[in-house]
Amino acid sequence: MGENGPCQPNVALPIHLDKPNEELDEEVRASSVTPAPAASVVGLAAKIVELIRDLYDEYLREHRIESGLPAEPGAAGVREE
Repeated sequence: MGENGPCQPNVALPIHLDKPNEELDEEVRASSVTPAPAASVVGLAAKIVELIRDLYDEYLREHRIESGLPAEPGAAGVREE
């Protein structure tokens, strides 16, 4: 990460091990809570994608249209020429 430039904002959360146990515990707790909202958003986005797919499939069935999408995805980045 950051190969083409600085990674902003930084995704690494520092934990200072030289602190007293109580402060260290709080830092560890805070660092583990931070990713939770992002994971929740990803989960909601996946549900939205599924809903859109279901609606699209229903539309195709109602209008007897073939999706034109391959049944199995091909190799990424390979074109048929």
